[in-house]
Amino acid sequence: MFKSSQLPTVSWVLLAGILLVATWLGTQMMPPAQTFHDESFHMPQIRAYHMERYSHLEKSLTMIPGYHLAVATVSKTLFGQGIKDTRLASTLLSLPALLFFFLCARRLGHTSPLLSTTTYYLNPIFFPFFFVIYTDVPSLTLVLAGLYFTLSQRFTLAGLVMLLSLGVRQTNVMWLALFWLFALYNLLGNPLHIRWLKPENWRQLGGALLRTWAFPIGIVAFLVFVYQNGGVAIGDATAHKMDRIFVTQVFFLLLAVGLLFIPLHLMNARAGFDLLRFQPQCAVILSLLLVLYLLTFWAEHGYNLFDFFLRNRVVMWTRANEVHKVLAFVPMAIALLSLMVTPLREKRFYWLYVVAIASLLPHSLVDQRYFMEAITMFLLFMVPQHTRLHWYTLALFIPVTLIICIGIGDIRFFI
Repeated sequence: MFKSSQLPTVSWVLLAGILLVATWLGTQMMPPAQTFHDESFHMPQIRAYHMERYSHLEKSLTMIPGYHLAVATVSKTLFGQGIKDTRLASTLLSLPALLFFFLCARRLGHTSPLLSTTTYYLNPIFFPFFFVIYTDVPSLTLVLAGLYFTLSQRFTLAGLVMLLSLGVRQTNVMWLALFWLFALYNLLGNPLHIRWLKPENWRQLGGALLRTWAFPIGIVAFLVFVYQNGGVAIGDATAHKMDRIFVTQVFFLLLAVGLLFIPLHLMNARAGFDLLRFQPQCAVILSLLLVLYLLTFWAEHGYNLFDFFLRNRVVMWTRANEVHKVLAFVPMAIALLSLMVTPLREKRFYWLYVVAIASLLPHSLVDQRYFMEAITMFLLFMVPQHTRLHWYTLALFIPVTLIICIGIGDIRFFI
């Protein structure tokens, strides 16, 4: 197993400097005295907890207010109750994501865990959320902690952390289920194999279920909550219905991967071309996906109509006409081929793709925040052809992220 200390000293110092400078710039990004879009929905709940009104629940909140309670406690204890203080508290709950990503990368044998972590941190669709009053990265911190404890075979702690994560975002139940599957793979091999239906194997199966008891507790808690609440979202339920399947979000994920990971696709170009050349069924699959995409691309959610958001500008450009749709499919196809030829570190990790798709299908709102966990785990699970891939990706991310942060700071757009 390689450790970050094995990096050349110059590289280690460079990466540490990038992390520190990026963090300082991130804390200066936002207007200090005004809330920003979804912050306006979260701040009233946090203020209520500042005033110790613990029974108050904002009707606009879609999630259980565990994040809001944690941020209110940290900000009131360490900083203050202003907007900037609250952002600092949220950032303090977000930055441990870097620690757990690093620990996961080291556990999985990344050649340079610090380089992998820096690349993850400066991803343009991740970085701004470390410094705003949004639930996404604090939620991701708990998910990464749950993953690390699962990889470390500390299954009870992993299950309890993932149960706690449901108090920040209920949809984390998908990642709880994935980590439970990872744990069972670790204990049983393939837990879905038919041999576990045979009575002579039930003792081993029962032992594995007993060791991972905390995971199903979380799933049961989620089901009880959905039953009692009458749905997944607490407030603003009409804008977050999950009564249909929307494949648009899956295609948007492919588009994001196609644009974000250009260095990976360039390295995979020959392998992807060979895949099309020697396995013609791949071309058939791409053709069928193109037809499905053209027939089902749906981006008419009310929240996708505000062009202040960069994601909405991409969506609105794509849906403008059929030519734009076809052009947007090009990076999607490239991303899919690249993913098909990118090996993952263990066979059980391929379940990430299944769970990622399942987690996206219920969402009518097209938003990159819904697949932050999927991209994070892909960065951890993939096997790069060479360490320089991370350097190339970092060289792409740094200027793009800087431009985005400047635009956000000038209140010209948000992502």
